[in-house]
Amino acid sequence: MAQLPLAGLVIVEFLTVVLFGFTMEALDALGAQSFLDGWKSIMVVSLWFAAGFVAFLWVGSSLSLAIPCAALEELRAVRAIRRSWILSRGSRVRIAFTWVALAIASWMLQVSSLSLLRLVIVWIVRFTHERWIFYSLYPVMLETLNTSLTAIVGPIYPIALTLFYYDQRIRREGYDIERLMDAAGMSPQIALPAEDSSLESV
Repeated sequence: MAQLPLAGLVIVEFLTVVLFGFTMEALDALGAQSFLDGWKSIMVVSLWFAAGFVAFLWVGSSLSLAIPCAALEELRAVRAIRRSWILSRGSRVRIAFTWVALAIASWMLQVSSLSLLRLVIVWIVRFTHERWIFYSLYPVMLETLNTSLTAIVGPIYPIALTLFYYDQRIRREGYDIERLMDAAGMSPQIALPAEDSSLESV
């Protein structure tokens, strides 16, 4: 299971490094590498950083349903990755947008909460003149706040991925109809082979 969340990063980093190397070799062959100084170098690096980030979002969204596939369909890592690649078609932009939105919201919540905690602690220290509060109590409260925020925000994205998984199965495979047929007892019965039937009659 550890292979699944790392697959997107490894693939994207490998492709980005390879393409960046080919680009640098092409620029050197054309004799244009000497012009990449100052802000031009920054522009090239920023361009590749943006391309790598977009590739990370695309590959990550393509493989994001691998963990729900592995957990709910009992698939091994490679088959779960293939299954996610096929199942995520049509929803990769939504999955990538969800990840970006949650990352930004989580960062804003963390920064605002930590800033507010620091202001409160500084105000208490100035009011009470007890400096031990800042050196002893503040680290404990900081870790407690970080743990609480992680516990609150952390499960949101896995829950969203599970909802995307069921949504894709309903859209592409009619999973809801399949479940309704199972509940109504209308699912087709698989006939036993003749030798198994003869064994049961004995």
